Amino acid sequence: MTDLALNPQQVADFLKNNPEFLNEHAEVFAELHVPNPDGPGTLSLLERQVNLLRERLSHAHSNLNELGYIAHENQGISDTITDWCAGLLAQKEEELIPAAIVTGLQDAFPDLEVELLLWGLENLEDYQLEDNQEVQDYIQTLVAPYTGKQIHPGIAAWLSEPAGSIAIAPIYVNDAAIGALIFASQDSEHFFEGMGVTFLETLSYLASAAISRLAPSMMDDSIPEDENDDNIAEDDYPELEPA
Repeated sequence: MTDLALNPQQVADFLKNNPEFLNEHAEVFAELHVPNPDGPGTLSLLERQVNLLRERLSHAHSNLNELGYIAHENQGISDTITDWCAGLLAQKEEELIPAAIVTGLQDAFPDLEVELLLWGLENLEDYQLEDNQEVQDYIQTLVAPYTGKQIHPGIAAWLSEPAGSIAIAPIYVNDAAIGALIFASQDSEHFFEGMGVTFLETLSYLASAAISRLAPSMMDDSIPEDENDDNIAEDDYPELEPA
């Protein structure tokens, strides 16, 4: 007698290769049941498919809520940074610019410690790094903002408490590094190597533009005064004849 028993793989292959079977035998589809993954008993295939769709919809809804939260949080940061930029532009007392940079960024990122290190500028004792050439050399080697767990000892000494991870955004005036913005987190996973640094580059660019007001001697676009201005005779200017 021929053995007509089919193994599970043969049944699966048959259903895959004959999709019209369940259309022609709809009563079989309605009567098929599978174990209930959420408890005892069984579910029909239709009930199982409905449950799967509900789970996927719930997951998609959760992702959408998370994206909405992130968008709202990013909008808040964007508004704070806009206010920060406006404050820097409105700051008339140049010696207060460094404090405005740090205070504004600290308000934007309350969970981080924000520090500003500078060198080569006068009357900025709270931010000067003149005596630490090693840290200056380290910052000058950065071609892009650094993010990660490796914290230079000289920078760690500036922080009020130990950090688990850090971000360093160099500040430039005419391609010369004159300092850095430091963002320190106690969370060792907050900043990590390889993360995107576009936002840090933007903050560095804006801070550099503000700091450049304190370093006019380093600006290339200053126009030198003509030493012979006092010797220009009135006749050197063309006389305008009335039309």
